[in-house]
Amino acid sequence: MHDTLVNYKRNVIAEQKVNVGVVQRELEHLGQQREAVEGERGRLDEEITEKQSDVQRVEEAIRVHSRVSTVQDGRINVAHSKKKRRLDDELDSLLEGIESRRSQIGIVNDKIREIDEQCKNREDNLKDLERQLVEVLVEQQRRLLVTLTQPLGV
Repeated sequence: MHDTLVNYKRNVIAEQKVNVGVVQRELEHLGQQREAVEGERGRLDEEITEKQSDVQRVEEAIRVHSRVSTVQDGRINVAHSKKKRRLDDELDSLLEGIESRRSQIGIVNDKIREIDEQCKNREDNLKDLERQLVEVLVEQQRRLLVTLTQPLGV
């Protein structure tokens, strides 16, 4: 009876313990990776929000600037024209920056999905390991019951 309790598939149980530890560490590492990637997504969201407010500011400046004619007193106001070009360039730059950040967010979201898939796979592995361990323990109990139900001296 003692031999069944202590030695039955001891190596299998020890191996399962090691494998469970490995999978748990992998899950922990994936959780840390997910946190880092979500932090990156948050940073990109903040940058987009900031750039959107800058776009509104530049658009308002363009509206105000458009109310004044480039031609004043029969002469072309070069400074006015340059400022309009500068504002247009700034607006284009901001819009390109927003689009770039949105593309980066798409990449980050793909990374998050990939990490989630890896976590699911590791969790499935962990469930398989637990199932195998339960099978060994059930088999151990059966052997113990057989040992206990045998008459003494057999």
